[in-house]
Amino acid sequence: MKKIYFFQMFLLVLLSGFLSAPSFSQYSPGKVLSFLEDTANQKESKLRDLLIQELSQYINTFPDTSLAGDACCLLASVYNDKGKKADALAALYKGLYLYPEFSRRQECIAMAQDLIAKNKDYQKKQEKLLTVLAGPALKTEREDRYITYLRFLMDLDDKDMNEWIRDELRSFITQYPADTCMYSVLQWNADLFRQAEKWHEASNGYQKLQSLYPDNPNLPYAIYHQAKVMYEKLDQNKEAVQACRVLYLNYPQHEYAPPALFMSAEIKTKKLKDHAGAAENFRQFLDTYPDNEMAAEALMAIGDLNRDKLDNPTKAIATYDEFVAKFRTDLRGAEALEKAANIYKDKLKDYSLAAEYYAKIADLYRTHQKAPDMLIKAGELCEDKMKDYVKAIYYYQMVLDKFADSRKVGEAKKKIEKARTKI
Repeated sequence: MKKIYFFQMFLLVLLSGFLSAPSFSQYSPGKVLSFLEDTANQKESKLRDLLIQELSQYINTFPDTSLAGDACCLLASVYNDKGKKADALAALYKGLYLYPEFSRRQECIAMAQDLIAKNKDYQKKQEKLLTVLAGPALKTEREDRYITYLRFLMDLDDKDMNEWIRDELRSFITQYPADTCMYSVLQWNADLFRQAEKWHEASNGYQKLQSLYPDNPNLPYAIYHQAKVMYEKLDQNKEAVQACRVLYLNYPQHEYAPPALFMSAEIKTKKLKDHAGAAENFRQFLDTYPDNEMAAEALMAIGDLNRDKLDNPTKAIATYDEFVAKFRTDLRGAEALEKAANIYKDKLKDYSLAAEYYAKIADLYRTHQKAPDMLIKAGELCEDKMKDYVKAIYYYQMVLDKFADSRKVGEAKKKIEKARTKI
């Protein structure tokens, strides 16, 4: 009896499975896509958002079937009808990259060509866009095709695709968490958050890279951009300075080390009011990276800090002199000399040296627009403060001799005549 009972139960379970199987098989890739196509053909505008959701879900549910490529094409069409051209183009290229063989491939290519032809922004990038359309279908593993597609989207640098790309990055992470390109994927995600002005998310994204990949050679990029976001957008200034310090100390030869050190000095003086620390960082920058394009700016900043914040006028003058000596061809040297002259005039009350520095601008930077004015200023100091009318005439005469075409010539002549009456 027991054998008969168990045999009957076995048959019942087996029969139950056969009876229920058809109900599960109804939700198949072909039938679902057929329904979505019928829905799209209705051209009902109120169903567009639903169609976008359903098609996106379809692609995620059946990612390994070529029908997902057809779904990408259909999704692009719906986006296009909705006026979302960037998403439409991204959907088309997803189909072309991820699915080498699908029935709507040529339709996809034609739709993409039409979008590119009608959009001025895409015309600027048409070489990159059309090259993909004309190229052969990728035959690599789907995982590799996916990363190639993501890299293509990032290279397009289209802000309108920001949300789409972030969704695709999340999808990739879900499907391929062990992929060797995961560092790049996470960095792209952080970059896109920064591009979308989602500052906390961007900072967290860069921090994730530092936590998960402490030995990655590309880490300085993440550290620098996190520091920049913390400083410029989140008012996390001490944290930003610490990040800059970590970058400079651990990667001194990396391309992001100089701007990080410069940023640290900038934060200290603008946000933390640590002017001595800022001057020290600027000097460190100048000594470590003397050929950097920002070296001149760093040296000028040291002079300004000593003049305005550290109350050290003589050191400020020495720094401005250093600027002229090190960056002779930089026209900001005229600005440095004028600042030094103003210190002699206003703080040290040494009018003779002030006049010499004003005149030095006309000597070293003859093409500078303020050169004639500086000679006039030198002469006025001699005349008004020192009562040295002969020296004043000497400076005024230099305007006539060196800048005969200057608008200051007439003024210089009048001042010469006036000074002569006082001798």
